[in-house]
Parts: sequence; C-alpha cells; structure tokens
Amino acid sequence: MTLRHALFALVPTLVVALLVGTAAELYLRWERAGVRAAIEAKAAGRERCTQASTDPVRIYEGIPGKCGNNALGFRDRDHALAKPAGTFRVAVIGDSIALGQGVRADEAFARVLEARLRQSGIDAEVTLFAVTGYSTVQEFALLDIASRYRPDLVVWAYALNDPADPVFDNANGELGVYFDRPTSYVVEYLRGLVHRVRFRIRARDCPAEWHARMHCGYRDEIDRQFGAIATAGKAHATPIVVALLPVIPPQGSFREYPLRPIHADLRELARRHGLPVIDSLDAWTGVDAAAVQLTGPGGAHDPWHPNARGHALIGDFLAEQLAPTITEALRRGK
Repeated sequence: MTLRHALFALVPTLVVALLVGTAAELYLRWERAGVRAAIEAKAAGRERCTQASTDPVRIYEGIPGKCGNNALGFRDRDHALAKPAGTFRVAVIGDSIALGQGVRADEAFARVLEARLRQSGIDAEVTLFAVTGYSTVQEFALLDIASRYRPDLVVWAYALNDPADPVFDNANGELGVYFDRPTSYVVEYLRGLVHRVRFRIRARDCPAEWHARMHCGYRDEIDRQFGAIATAGKAHATPIVVALLPVIPPQGSFREYPLRPIHADLRELARRHGLPVIDSLDAWTGVDAAAVQLTGPGGAHDPWHPNARGHALIGDFLAEQLAPTITEALRRGK
C-alpha cells in the first residue's frame, strides 16, 4: 500500500474521531452549563461577591466595591502603593479564614494583628490579600499583587484545605467549578480523570479523615509549594512567615486536637525551605472548640471559620510572635 492510499484509509477514522470529540465537547459544555445553573439557583438572593478573573490561575476574584471589598476586590480598606515613612507594612495572604468570613471585617485576625502591633508601639500597617476558597496555587498570584505594595513582611495564612485543586477537588464552595472556563472541556475532563486516579493511587494508604488524606496524598506538592514560596520571597526580597491555621473540631478541647501530627509535618516541610512558621494552634491550646466555632446554616458545624473570639486569639498570638522580629527589623532600619 502506498503512502497516499494509507492516508486515504485513515480519513474515515479521523472523521469519526473528530465527530466523537466534537460531540463530547458539546455534551461537557452542556453539562457544565447545568452545573452553573444549579449553583446560581442555590445562591439566589445573596449578594454576589466574586467574579471571573482574567488570570487563569486565579479563576475568580473578589468584585471591587462589593461585599466590603476595596478597589482591588479584597475585604480591606484601600492602601496607597507608597508606604508611609516609618511604617512597617505586613501583607497577609490567604483564603476565607484570613478574609474573616462569618465575622465583621474589623474582627478578622489581620485587623487584630494590626491593632495589637500598634498598641505595642509599632507603627504597623496590615494589608489583606485574601479570597474565599483560594488554594495555595491561587495564592501565589496574590503574592505578586501584594509585592506591589512593598511589604516588609508577608504572613502566608495556611489552612489545611489549601492543597486542594481549585477545580477538581472543589474545596471552595463550587466557586472554582462555576467560574472555570477551559478552552477545551474534553481536555479538562481528561485532566480531571488523570488527577483523580493519581490521587487515589497516592492516597491509597492515607487516613480516611479528609484533611489528613489531603495532606498525605498531596505531601510532595506541599513540599514543592513551600519551596516555591521561599523562592518567591527571595525574589521579592521580602521575608515570608507561614501561619498555620487549625481545623475546628465539632467538640472537645484543642488539647486533644486530632490533626496535631499534620501541623508538625507542615512545620518541618516549611522549615526545610527556610520558612519560619507560627502555628496558631498554640493560640487555641486548652480552648474548647465550641468557644471559637461559627455556626453554619441550619446549625451545621463549620470546621474552618472561627468566630470573633477565635480571630482575636489568632491575631493576638501572631502579634506576640512577630513583635520582637519587627522591633529588631525597625532597629536595624529594615
């Protein structure tokens, strides 16, 4: 058979493959439209606080001027790019916990941190770059934004659901799924299939508890991400401190906190890359879980978002841990 005949023989196969691929693409787009419609129905009547992002890594972002957001779409006051003379500027990067979901904006631990540092005699300004549901990969984009404000220190608020993929793991209240707009839904479906199979294989011997399973299955990625955070800090010439945020159990005291081994491993992984760690679990040691819990819709347990007292304890602890370092930096003229 000549090459020409062989190519002609492939035409029917290519046509069938094209038709099947097109049909699959149309079906997946139709299916995603249905998912988005269902999400919109569940959110009916609520103020919309997020919008699609032009940054494909971020996927979505806060809407400027809505839900207490500033001009950049963050739940914070507006800050001048130029830092006032004599001010020590701290940038807090994180997700809905750092944002202060469920409490007033002035009760979020970033605002508590700022107030406590000022009370200790430090002219501190805390800028907040946090978006609901963001995972570590999305928060890297926030570091680029925060760096425009020339912070003297970055506090990277790390929650135990941060390793989750923003689309395939859906740990962000369906925001990733809703705002994701892939060029090809077939390619995304295949990527998702590979992602889930890989994770299942890697997590086959991991604990059943969701946070422990995520940490175990994504441990290599977490290690690489801490390395990337350390590298980014050096590139921006800005020290970065990792602040670990605990999960809130439904009951009991934090002395019996079941995820303590994960915190210990995260501290080790971060310090391996030269990243200082402040474990805010220490701020809650001996506290009853009920004392820092928010109550979700219908009385449901919210494992991630502390109430105002929980934020106050974290903010106080961060200020206590950071004040000596900041004071020394100011003494040396930063």
